[in-house]
Amino acid sequence: MRKNQGFTLIELMVTLAVLGVLIALASPNLAQMLRDNRAASEITDMVGILSYARSEAVVRARNVTVRPPADGVNFWLVGVNGADGCDDDGALRCFAEPESIQVSTANIPAAGITFNSQGQLSGVGLGTAAASLPTLTLETHDCAKYDRVLIVSPLGRVESSPKGGCS
Repeated sequence: MRKNQGFTLIELMVTLAVLGVLIALASPNLAQMLRDNRAASEITDMVGILSYARSEAVVRARNVTVRPPADGVNFWLVGVNGADGCDDDGALRCFAEPESIQVSTANIPAAGITFNSQGQLSGVGLGTAAASLPTLTLETHDCAKYDRVLIVSPLGRVESSPKGGCS
């Protein structure tokens, strides 16, 4: 009488076929998860840029400005003294433009968003209508659940809310 030692070729082929089906089912979910994580991370980074500028204004006790990308420039600039580029003396930090989200900058002046030494928006009164406040609309490329609207309040806080619908 022979003892069974190991697996037969048929058993190995069936196991590999089942494994292939499971991988094929999991791949689309993995790809979507990676896109979702990248979008969520970049949205968090955008909130971080504004929060960084506000905290630097308070720490340095002077106006700090956030400038969105413009005229072929592909970075967000946080700086003082009217810095125009990352190499300027007044540049505090440059942030790469997000790749997996589109950023629309409504109501943001060409000079950027400026925080004063108290962390508040410079030149904006407390009674300013929400429609006049600096607003960033963040949209993922596939209109996912991570689409957000960021509004900088007169007190300098960044308020994030779901965008609600695709455009």
